[in-house]
Amino acid sequence: MTLVAPVNLVYDGTAKTVTIDGSIEGVQMPSINITGDTTNVTEEGCTATITVAGETATLSFKIVPASIAEATVSAEDQTYTGKAITPDEVTVILDNKNLTLNTDYTVAYADNVNVGTATITVTGKGNYTGTATGVFNIKAASIEAAQITVADQIYTGEELETTVIVILGDKELTLNTDYTLAYEDNRDVGMAKVTINGMGNYTGTVERTFTISLSGSALTAEAEAEYTYGDKITVTGTITATGEVPEQQSNKLRWAAPSMTLFCGETELGSAVVNGNTYTIEYDTTVKLLPIGTHTLTVKYSGSKNLADATATVTVSLMKAAPE
Repeated sequence: MTLVAPVNLVYDGTAKTVTIDGSIEGVQMPSINITGDTTNVTEEGCTATITVAGETATLSFKIVPASIAEATVSAEDQTYTGKAITPDEVTVILDNKNLTLNTDYTVAYADNVNVGTATITVTGKGNYTGTATGVFNIKAASIEAAQITVADQIYTGEELETTVIVILGDKELTLNTDYTLAYEDNRDVGMAKVTINGMGNYTGTVERTFTISLSGSALTAEAEAEYTYGDKITVTGTITATGEVPEQQSNKLRWAAPSMTLFCGETELGSAVVNGNTYTIEYDTTVKLLPIGTHTLTVKYSGSKNLADATATVTVSLMKAAPE
């Protein structure tokens, strides 16, 4: 008489059964006494014992872990956070049974920080052995809820870019890594627009405005030092933006075209012909507004919506014409 071990010793969630091979004529076989867990994997295993007519048969066996390799592993898609993402719930199904984390398996992750596909690796534990893998997607985070600050600017004559600070959660995002900037109406005084577009680990579009303010002006004036009566005095003025707040500025409306005028004291001698930011003023000395002698002439620039008013001086000497 012998005891026969279970046919399948691989864990399947059911209790294993030991059978008897043989019999003793006229003797009713008693129940088999089994110590140990006949359902789960244990270090000790199981021992089956039966005693009949003074004879004892003993059998020891162990249940071995089931392979987890064919399990289906999955998790819900996640949103980028800037940190390693570990989903709150990983589903592991083997033979239509949901396995339990830290009882039936442990879990590890790879490529689980940036936008893309992250890998889940589960390793069997307890009644299971081997590994299985699954994936989940990490989606870009929207910047639409970000705190965005945009600095105002002062007119320079060039298309202006500005300082943009984008903070999402507790992280300050990086230009050209996390987002790009595009500008509109960003040259002249007024309201300019900047569009922030998420990139990389971020998505979404946000628009903000910033103010371009009136710039101070730098005016230079040039002329020949000496003229003779009958000549035309030519004064050239060049105006440029300082890119700084003007020291003092009138409250006049600034939508008219700018102009430049030449004065001697309170006497107006002429106004300018404009070529870009350069203004040329000619004064005919035969008009007799300017007496013979040395004079400090004042060039007055009446600014535009972009540039403040400015003045400059130039010194010229007007001499008598030689007698004929």
